[in-house]
Amino acid sequence: MASNIEIQPLLPEDTIMLVKVHYRTFKHSIVPFLFNAEPSEESYRFLASERTRILGQPHTKAFKAIDITTGELVGAVYYKVMAEGAKQSDLDNGIPVFDSFVQEQIPEAWRALSIRLGQCYARHVGTKPCVEVWLMIVDPAHQGKGIGKMLLEWGCQEADR
Repeated sequence: MASNIEIQPLLPEDTIMLVKVHYRTFKHSIVPFLFNAEPSEESYRFLASERTRILGQPHTKAFKAIDITTGELVGAVYYKVMAEGAKQSDLDNGIPVFDSFVQEQIPEAWRALSIRLGQCYARHVGTKPCVEVWLMIVDPAHQGKGIGKMLLEWGCQEADR
């Protein structure tokens, strides 16, 4: 485990760094299907505002991994916590809807992803009580150091509270 890593709540002011790490993390996998170029600084700011909106959802918990020697955000996780008695509207409001885009995004791909995520969630989880990892990223430069494990363990501890 990385002894210089600390897990903290993810705050709205962290979202600009979050979206940059998110892009780097998936740059060689899903990003080429969703973006036609790396986002500009203006586009990153817009994407960060979208993440901030998700942070404000009632069933969302989010944490970041910080390298305490540099202050750098090196990983993050979003959890969706659905308690007993969740309603379909809770489910519907928790699934990201991609309806505003920056010029580097491929809107058709984002819409298709949103639809498919909703279908999969409804089929496999529905309104059953659960704690779901909605997004987990670790900066490629920091992978293999146990940061993802730390983020998952932190979420499990939070779920038990």
